[in-house]
Amino acid sequence: MSTNTIARKPRLHAIAGDAEARVAGRVQIAQSDVTLELPSDAAIERCLRALDASDLRLAAKPGKYDWKFAWVDPNQEGEGGRVRFGVAWYDEAFFAEKRDIYLDTKHVRMYAGVGADEGSVTVEHFARVG
Repeated sequence: MSTNTIARKPRLHAIAGDAEARVAGRVQIAQSDVTLELPSDAAIERCLRALDASDLRLAAKPGKYDWKFAWVDPNQEGEGGRVRFGVAWYDEAFFAEKRDIYLDTKHVRMYAGVGADEGSVTVEHFARVG
């Protein structure tokens, strides 16, 4: 893809599980903020398509976690940029068990499939207090 394919300004891609109807009374106990640094516009598009497919699965069967807003921050000069999204966690034990799942082999393969490597992914966790 050329650099003209993606607008060179930050943009909201999806509201995903942040839609009020999708929360459906669940109480969020934690959040993980994920950033993927991607080398090309094509990689950004592959990442967004993968997030969209996963979002459809989560929307069909609400559970112990869900996606939050997804943003695209393209590099101002040239290809690539960042895809940022959140994970809302609704079960404390599930969060404790799965919070670092992004480091497992399956996820590392997914990153490679969209054009990122393990070092291109950062995750910050925030837990509800009180």
